[in-house]
Amino acid sequence: MLLMIKQRWVWVYAILLMALTSLPYAIALQQDSRLNPQTKWVFSGFIFGVTDGNSYIAKMRTGMEGAWLFRSPYTAMSQRGVIAFLPYLLLGKLVSPPQVHLKLIILFHSFRVLAGILSVWATYHFLSTFIENKLQRQISLVIATAGSGLGWLLLFSRNPDRLPLEFYSPESFGFLSLYGIPHLALGRAALLWTLLAYLRLWQTPSYRNSIILGCFWLLSVICQPVQAAMGAGIIFFHWISMWMLEWRKKAAIYETPHSSIAILPYWVVGSLPTATLLFYTAYRFISDPYLRIWTAQNILPAAPLLMYLASYGWLLPLAIAGASSMWTINRHKTLLPVLWMMIGLIGICIPISIQRRLIEGFWVALIALTFAFLDKPPRWLSSRYKNAVTLGLLIFSLPATLLLFAGGVQTARTPAEPVFLPREQVALFEWFNEQDLQVSPLVLASFDSSNTLPAFAPVRVLIGHGPESAGGKILQEQVETVYHQETRDLQRIHLLREYAVNYLVWGPSERALGEWNPFKAEYLQLVVKEGPYSLFQVIE
Repeated sequence: MLLMIKQRWVWVYAILLMALTSLPYAIALQQDSRLNPQTKWVFSGFIFGVTDGNSYIAKMRTGMEGAWLFRSPYTAMSQRGVIAFLPYLLLGKLVSPPQVHLKLIILFHSFRVLAGILSVWATYHFLSTFIENKLQRQISLVIATAGSGLGWLLLFSRNPDRLPLEFYSPESFGFLSLYGIPHLALGRAALLWTLLAYLRLWQTPSYRNSIILGCFWLLSVICQPVQAAMGAGIIFFHWISMWMLEWRKKAAIYETPHSSIAILPYWVVGSLPTATLLFYTAYRFISDPYLRIWTAQNILPAAPLLMYLASYGWLLPLAIAGASSMWTINRHKTLLPVLWMMIGLIGICIPISIQRRLIEGFWVALIALTFAFLDKPPRWLSSRYKNAVTLGLLIFSLPATLLLFAGGVQTARTPAEPVFLPREQVALFEWFNEQDLQVSPLVLASFDSSNTLPAFAPVRVLIGHGPESAGGKILQEQVETVYHQETRDLQRIHLLREYAVNYLVWGPSERALGEWNPFKAEYLQLVVKEGPYSLFQVIE
């Protein structure tokens, strides 16, 4: 408690930062017809990443409907369920009708704010392990949580053919997680606390500290298994490195009062719950037919190495200097961020589907070593120049964040799809909420409509989400065929029966796929019409 009072400024900063990230959402809610009847728009709940955002709300909705295991509503493929996305399933259980969607997005952003504050607090704890000066801690915390690299300079190149990492990769920095992806923010907080609990074991090996380590690590795997696996890799290689240093008698006794062999049983015990859940997750994703398809479709390639160099390169010399100066004082602590960065750089070179995820936390480790150098600079770097360098790092790290924030405010002030949805479309989707449905019906619609539907209604769709829609590319072509005017009715009926489609949506995005008129189809019956949006039931 005393520590929290002394560091009240961290809480103040965290609350102010999360309040700032919430401003665009507050502006967008003022444009929502559910709160402002004078408008014709409904806010999706997301300023960026709307496709994934809708899937988070859909997951929360399945939790509200009683699910404890995750089953995606974005596929017609049968599923056995898996322990995944637990934070969203559990949050959904706090909601009940009416105005379910509005309550879900408010609850989502409450979770985002809380996860963001915890992430800022955990980041401060981690940085404090390497930085003693209070001012340096404060500035490093701002850069680690609200800053980014120099990738934004690529926007001013003559031919910017790729979007800089700062604008789409939450793993590469961190602000995007605080801005809109709460499970990643909470997962990073849990990972940082896991690593700190592991370091604490070297000072005080006890089963109490093992339990603390296990709890944080388990929270990490619940939020994001990849982050927990990263933690396992960092801890394993750190322990191996320390054991080798001891074996070669290069680890000074004052660095760690206990040997690597002495702390081994404690971190092994602490890792057992996480290892069990990671093994379960890996087994299910390997053995389950649907989850295998999901894994194959979940393609997150890393950017070219030059993009990472453009973002991180300006800090690497300072980080190397910081690691070098710390190495002579305490190899034990220095190894942790160094190994973290090495694992991240190697990870983005490994040709696997989730390649981009493996850079997770690199930015925090880079900032820790950079400011460790500035915290205790060499004699030739005077205080005047050190302050100038620190101020320069702060100034050049913020433009990308300011651009993201300004873009978010502008998006919130000018309602348009997909961030906002027409009121008539939402009314059509919410018709399902008024029906006594025993099972979730399967609805056929365009990709855009299919992505939104499960966030508003207890339905399943054929397509709508890249990784979660099994065989989505082929199915999207088949769905588009249904709306083509050249498609014969027999072919259309065959597809509807093959996938046991119960309802069909016909709106502007569906009409854009073709000029077919479903009102003339004898196998469809109009059940509701809202402006340009119509919903048909498939007649068996």
